[in-house]
Amino acid sequence: MARRVFFSFHYERDAWRAGQVRNCWVTKPSREEAGYIDAADWEEIKKGGDEAIKKWIREQLKGTSVTVVLIGAETADRKYVKYEIEQSIEKGNGLLGVYVHNLKDQDGKTDCKGRNPFKELDCENVEIYDWHNDDGYNNIGDWVESSAEKVNKSSIKQSSGSLLKSASAVSASFPNRPITPNKPSGFANVVFTELRTLNR
Repeated sequence: MARRVFFSFHYERDAWRAGQVRNCWVTKPSREEAGYIDAADWEEIKKGGDEAIKKWIREQLKGTSVTVVLIGAETADRKYVKYEIEQSIEKGNGLLGVYVHNLKDQDGKTDCKGRNPFKELDCENVEIYDWHNDDGYNNIGDWVESSAEKVNKSSIKQSSGSLLKSASAVSASFPNRPITPNKPSGFANVVFTELRTLNR
């Protein structure tokens, strides 16, 4: 199954750099991208105002499992990059950052390193790489998979916690019937079976 990734970046300043990353991503097998748009389409969406832009972002995020924030000189200050990160968190996407300031733009110029946009949104445990220094061309696939796996593990832990609460609620409803994995008692036995499966 193809891994679909949403790319978030400062359009006006870093579109050329983002295009290089995108082209590297989509030329490999089983990979799809979202969030990349050409200049004419972007101008058309902007005419619709704030809500039209936010709607476009939400639509682009559908079907993605990881959001890659391409960090340039001013990315951390961009209103819609912040919105894309917030929506990605709400959706449950994996997150990672990639500094792209060392990539050359259409004029052959690199840029200065920008601030970490995740730090300003209190996002913890987000891996951040440098496209140039960390060999993004060869490693972006591994970075994306690692981010997706981190989210999957977190989801399993949350599910496990919810099942423990369910088992506690069942136990409270039947105080004279202790619930243990060795002594089946209806629904509670199913809960413990699911817990054992999730904790492998």
